[in-house]
Amino acid sequence: MTKILKKARFVLNRSTVTGEVPTIPPNEDHTLGWINTDIYKGEFFVNTTDNRLWYRNDSDEFVEIVALSGGTIPEKYLDGPMTYQGTWDASSGQPPSTSPRKGYFYVVTVSGNTDLSGESDWQIGDYAVYNDPDWDKIDNSEPIMVAENVLYTNTDTEFSAVANVKDALNVVLGTSNTYTESTNIDIVDSGTGHDKTIAVIDNPTFSGLVTANLGLNVSGGNLTTTGTNDIVSSNDVKATSGRYTFNTASNYMTNNGSGFNVWNTNTSLFSIDSTLAGTGDRIVVTDSSGKLKAGTVPAGTYDTTLATTLAMPTPVGGFTAGTTVANVKGMTYIAMFDDLLFPTVLAYVGSNRSLVLNGVTTSVYEVGRTHTAVVSAAFNQGLIKNGDDSNGPALVGPATLYTFKLPGGTVDGTPSSTSTHTFASFTIAAPGTTYTWSVTTDYSIGTGAYYSNKGVAGTNLDGQRVSGSVSDNSNGITGQNRRYWGTNAGTTLSSAQVVALQSGTYGGTDLTASRAKSYSQSADNEYFYYCYPKRFGTATFVVGGLTVTWPQSEVSVTGAFGYTEVYYVYRTADPQNASGAGIVVS
Repeated sequence: MTKILKKARFVLNRSTVTGEVPTIPPNEDHTLGWINTDIYKGEFFVNTTDNRLWYRNDSDEFVEIVALSGGTIPEKYLDGPMTYQGTWDASSGQPPSTSPRKGYFYVVTVSGNTDLSGESDWQIGDYAVYNDPDWDKIDNSEPIMVAENVLYTNTDTEFSAVANVKDALNVVLGTSNTYTESTNIDIVDSGTGHDKTIAVIDNPTFSGLVTANLGLNVSGGNLTTTGTNDIVSSNDVKATSGRYTFNTASNYMTNNGSGFNVWNTNTSLFSIDSTLAGTGDRIVVTDSSGKLKAGTVPAGTYDTTLATTLAMPTPVGGFTAGTTVANVKGMTYIAMFDDLLFPTVLAYVGSNRSLVLNGVTTSVYEVGRTHTAVVSAAFNQGLIKNGDDSNGPALVGPATLYTFKLPGGTVDGTPSSTSTHTFASFTIAAPGTTYTWSVTTDYSIGTGAYYSNKGVAGTNLDGQRVSGSVSDNSNGITGQNRRYWGTNAGTTLSSAQVVALQSGTYGGTDLTASRAKSYSQSADNEYFYYCYPKRFGTATFVVGGLTVTWPQSEVSVTGAFGYTEVYYVYRTADPQNASGAGIVVS
């Protein structure tokens, strides 16, 4: 039975029924219709069989305090501190969890705009915290701030003429950088104390003067100027990783001091389509070691007055015979010397694509015999060699389909991407015929860049890199019938006796395509016999150095594999007693 502890308002259920749960009594006292699972508001219920604890609240709801699994308090009733649950990709469009608990938090590792309870600005390092039922954000990141046209109002004497941030930066960095267009331009101090760096973003165009009396270093992009006096400097002007472009005839680089170098430290050169002017005597274009750079001064181009149709009668360096003035006019001298001294060598085909069918050995089979070929196809994509003889990419793409064919051209099986194949059994049907098995392989277009010896990507081999197919035949198996020799006491032979000659004491046989043979023959008072297919023609016999005539007859002979052919059957005129008589058949 159930005991009621009214003071403690606690009920113990002593039933042994697993899974039994509390119930609500039909009235508000403990007498009328009361059963052992009834509890009232504020009371507890314990099932001692499965260790579950329940509580009835003021809303007549049963709250399971201790769960069946392991006798533990469910996590949903525990509101504790924040608990780390892992990382979250905020660009996924999905919350960190579909079933979070209060206090769960996730660290953002990929920034994004997934909306969580109205918050969509998530940066790397932020925390997404579940506070049931909403998500909260702990901001652990700071955005990059971009300032444009910001007014600077400092009345300090040094900054009295400063109107905005860019002018303030010029005061901080010194008066070595002024410009009229500020869109997407970031000015930073190079740290040398002798030059300034303009880091170019989005390749802007300047419409006015750039003054850099302490020197100028252009980096990061293409800086284009269009004014009439683009840059004034008494120190070096550099383009270390960017490009400085002059694009109108009125552009100048003016030296207002003792002269300066215009120089560049990599292959991204100055583009100067105008005039260099200044009071100094060192206005040159060099690399960092003082060497002249190629392609920088328009005056360095080949501009002859010779007729444009004049042609070279013989090859000169990299210039072929027939090269005209028109072909080279306008080239820089550096480019001309490069081609003259170091001719361009285009990429070439080192090895062509090929296909080899393996698995069939060159053989002679008796007519009527069958053969089951087991083969493998070896496809080679070929190889391109770059102009400097280094290995380039494959000439064509990989094999995509193999089609195997029996002798005669009948496709055997279903074409597939498999390079091995077992053919159906095939009968060697006719004498004197050679049978071959074959395969055709389809291949895809070749990919990958190839280069000249000067590192220029090529196109000269593109016509050979198209998709296509290639075929190969196996080694051949030739069908032939046998010839037989030996001895027999009879003056005539049947088909079976002709075939049996090979089994006699002094007999033999072979597969051949000719009647000619030299051999030794012995006999014990029997006739010498020599038999071969009639299609080989009549024979002449020389025995012991003397030409002799042997009687001839014709017999239809059926071989071991059921093929029948007419044979010439020759024998000696008389029985022979001989040991190793030399015989030459021609």
